[in-house]
Amino acid sequence: MTEYRIYANGTVVHQDDFREYDSDEPYYEDYYTTKVPDELVNHLQEGEEKLFLVVEALGNFLRGLSIDPRLPKYAVVAIQERLARVDSLVDDSESTA
Repeated sequence: MTEYRIYANGTVVHQDDFREYDSDEPYYEDYYTTKVPDELVNHLQEGEEKLFLVVEALGNFLRGLSIDPRLPKYAVVAIQERLARVDSLVDDSESTA
């Protein structure tokens, strides 16, 4: 079993980081501790890794598509907008890993 603390401000902390959060300033006592089966944690982590790879592949596909000279300018602009969203998902995922 793996323990997590869920703080009132929405922060979720893994049991390995409890001590670090206990010594933080300001210290928050408003949290709930829950136990999650390790099998579930592993399953969710594997799914997250697979999803990250799919999003990364989508970004690569869109990057390749956006340089196709046969596409009209409005299509390239639309693809680049979606690519920016995909890239922000990848950046957010990497920063939380």
